[in-house]
Amino acid sequence: GVPVPGMVESIRCLKEASLALLDDEDVQEAAPYFDYIIQAMS
Repeated sequence: GVPVPGMVESIRCLKEASLALLDDEDVQEAAPYFDYIIQAMS
C-alpha cells in the first residue's frame, strides 16, 4: 500500500498546482474539496 502521509502531501501538491491554474472564482469553488480530502486523510 501507499503510506497515507505521502498521499496527503501529494494531494497538497496537487491542490497547489491546480489552484495556480484557476481564476479566483474557481479557486474558491475547488479549494474546499481539496481541503476536505486532506483533512479526511490526516
